[in-house]
Amino acid sequence: RQRQMCIRDSTQTPHTRVYKEERERPVVIMCDQRTPMAFGSQRSFKSVVAAQCASIIAWAALDHGDRVGAFILGDDDEKDFRPKQRAQHVLQILRSINDFNHRLKQHKPVQNSLSECLKKLHKGVKPGTSIYLILTLKKAKHSGFSLTLPTIDTLQRLARLAIPNSLQQGFFSLGVSILFMIIGMIGSNEQAIGHILINLALLLILPCVGLGIAATSLVSHSLGAGNSEDAYRWGWDVVRIATFLMLLLGLPIALFADTILHVFTQDEGLIALGTMPLRITGISIIFEVTALVLIQALLGAGASKKVLVINFIMQWCLLIPLAFLIGPVLGYGLLGIWCIQSLQRISSSVIYAALWKKRSWVSENI
Repeated sequence: RQRQMCIRDSTQTPHTRVYKEERERPVVIMCDQRTPMAFGSQRSFKSVVAAQCASIIAWAALDHGDRVGAFILGDDDEKDFRPKQRAQHVLQILRSINDFNHRLKQHKPVQNSLSECLKKLHKGVKPGTSIYLILTLKKAKHSGFSLTLPTIDTLQRLARLAIPNSLQQGFFSLGVSILFMIIGMIGSNEQAIGHILINLALLLILPCVGLGIAATSLVSHSLGAGNSEDAYRWGWDVVRIATFLMLLLGLPIALFADTILHVFTQDEGLIALGTMPLRITGISIIFEVTALVLIQALLGAGASKKVLVINFIMQWCLLIPLAFLIGPVLGYGLLGIWCIQSLQRISSSVIYAALWKKRSWVSENI
């Protein structure tokens, strides 16, 4: 409601304009009348129940003032009705559903794919349309639809891939926390600048992680197509692109390390502590990208156990013990820890490059 002040002043009587909310919207009913619907227990077939549901929805939508359309799916054809706001149109829809229902025959091969029909339906409807799906998923596994629980074999395959990768990510995060603790043993200033350096390093490797995920998809797709040579070549191609990208990003960081640190802190003492480690990060990241990309490529090939073992040994058996020895014990400080960390990551790149070149991942059983 809205009071019209101008009209009230001219007529000397109150005048109110009343607005009514527009509620009309297209309603599309997708009704499955294929052979899998020709099944029932006591009262009626599923196809009959689907027709009854479609009738109730159609008349209710028309009574609500909405336009009603339908997409009727048969064994070897389908019929599309554009939304209209007429009772005669609803009767045509119901008459067509009845015709499809009477053509049902058990043990007839189903040619219409549910997924393809859903794509056609999606292309034909406009934004804001209400869609009602009345269908069965009992025999739709070939179309990617299933309501059944996964089999034991499926769960075992999923566990073989997911558990090693989850453990590897968990060990990595825990290792970073332990490294923070070791840096804190040296001093509070080292811990403060170490926090900035590690976050900058993690930010710097994000493009490599994105390229690594691309390598995962490309390698797994090639292996799924039975082309191991393409998978092998994709791994090296992505490594070359990542190396070039890190060259563009790493060299400015190495050249202007102190300027970059001034963005995060104005403490000259912290900047002096962090300048050399940041320069090392900018240079070493160019050689570390091989490991970052090939780890993801190996995960795409299903070699998650090998990735877990290599990363665990390099981080927990080498990096963390040596960081504790070099930093707090021998007194080489933050710079010593950073040198050890860079050497560890470059060594990982060499190991993963050798593993990729060996091609033992081709025979991984997923």
